[in-house]
Amino acid sequence: MLQTLQLFPAGSLDVESKGTLAIANDTDPREAHLSGVHTVTLNFPGFSDGRAFSQAFLLRRRLGFKGDICAIGDV
Repeated sequence: MLQTLQLFPAGSLDVESKGTLAIANDTDPREAHLSGVHTVTLNFPGFSDGRAFSQAFLLRRRLGFKGDICAIGDV
């Protein structure tokens, strides 16, 4: 199954929306409570920092998250 990456212009995504979870790039997503969450935003603080890719992998493959995963920051 091919997954797509959604890109949003800076400031266009309201990360405080109900059902949206913003995960810092140094947080283990396995500790997040995903019930009721339909969108997860992952932070890319720098172009060469790829930790959010590992977080996305854990969310999809290990935790079975079916909602949207959005990249914010220096992508």
